[in-house]
Amino acid sequence: MNSIDLLKKQHGEVNSLFQRMEKGGDPETFQHLFSQVYQALTAHTIIEEEYFYPALRNNADTARLVKDYHHEHGQVKQMLSQIASLDNASQEWSDRMTALMKAVQKHVAEEENDLFPKVSKLWDDQKLNENGQHLEAAFSKLKEGMTEPGNMVGMMGVENAVDQSQQATS
Repeated sequence: MNSIDLLKKQHGEVNSLFQRMEKGGDPETFQHLFSQVYQALTAHTIIEEEYFYPALRNNADTARLVKDYHHEHGQVKQMLSQIASLDNASQEWSDRMTALMKAVQKHVAEEENDLFPKVSKLWDDQKLNENGQHLEAAFSKLKEGMTEPGNMVGMMGVENAVDQSQQATS
């Protein structure tokens, strides 16, 4: 799968999880859904930062966008960490989840409407497919190393998974 199609697919999967959360449920359901959101967003942001953005940093058409998106990823990671430490039955948890959903949905819309069309013009099919293979391999490795939020593999563990994936695909 090419990189843009893969990233859009992952965006859709996270949006689907958000929609399920908006329907409501009990604390156990919310914990299960949040765990899936946490894992998906954590792995997604890492593969974009490690495999997708670096190839776009030195291009005049994409450099500013990539810098902005990298900053947004940092905010999302911080929000995820804060939410993971809260009681999911609390109003604060609900408020922060709503803020996370809005931030992610805004980021996704910007990426899909601004960055992806530029990448489609910059990269040929071969480059899109090669990058997509690297993204997919790294994403799978990262997801294998994750458990529930709070018991999540530390960032060093995640970085090691990315390093191993890079070595395996080099």
